[in-house]
Amino acid sequence: MNISPETLHIISALEEYSQQSLGNRTELSELIELAARFKKEKNLADASFSAKGTLNIFRIIQRNKPDAQGYDKLLQEFQEQLHRTTTNIHTLLENAPAEIHEKFSQQFLGQTQDAFANFLGLCADLRLLKNWNIDSKQSKPTS
Repeated sequence: MNISPETLHIISALEEYSQQSLGNRTELSELIELAARFKKEKNLADASFSAKGTLNIFRIIQRNKPDAQGYDKLLQEFQEQLHRTTTNIHTLLENAPAEIHEKFSQQFLGQTQDAFANFLGLCADLRLLKNWNIDSKQSKPTS
């Protein structure tokens, strides 16, 4: 998939913002490019938002024990955020070339422990995109 100069500019800015901590540079580039090409920027923004929530709740779950008060509610909220994230990623991939769709299906959206770990890494990159978007808007001077 050819990545546009605009998307490469966003990725370069993200890498600078994150101090080179993007774990899935290529795949994030592909999602950004698909969003721009097929007018699905809202799905990308929604995926970024829910990815941030997914990671935050996952970290809370890791710190708690299954018998802790509210644990079931945390699991339910985690599943909802996970569903929102994957649904938006699937929507972004609707018009993707077959090889990209297949790569995401196996590498990030599969039903294996490795795919889940990769998915959390992609969520971390999407969270960086969300934070960068927020910080970029706040740093622009107002008229």
